[in-house]
Amino acid sequence: IDLPDFDKDRKLRSFTMAEQREYFKREGIPPVRTAEYKPLFIDASTEPFEAYVPPEGDGKATLMSRDRLNQFYTSLKRNLATRKHSSTIRKHEPDFEPLLFADIAQQKYVDAH
Repeated sequence: IDLPDFDKDRKLRSFTMAEQREYFKREGIPPVRTAEYKPLFIDASTEPFEAYVPPEGDGKATLMSRDRLNQFYTSLKRNLATRKHSSTIRKHEPDFEPLLFADIAQQKYVDAH
């Protein structure tokens, strides 16, 4: 069982601050930091906490609101339209890859001009 060295603690208490710093530095012990907190001035606001107002368009509407359903409907409509157009293109060109299309189209444009 490791017991604390009380003699060492007593000796440390008798040291001055400079001697303590020197001892800690010699032993490789990090210096003791005092918790200094900056004062908080609460009188700057009429309320204890100001309400957070998110910027316009930040996040989504609540789950069961009319706005949320409208957002969901428009995103679903866009996704379905994209899939419909991709399948139409695939009917005419079976090896069409939407992820590679931008690079191929840009290269063809550069080659043409």
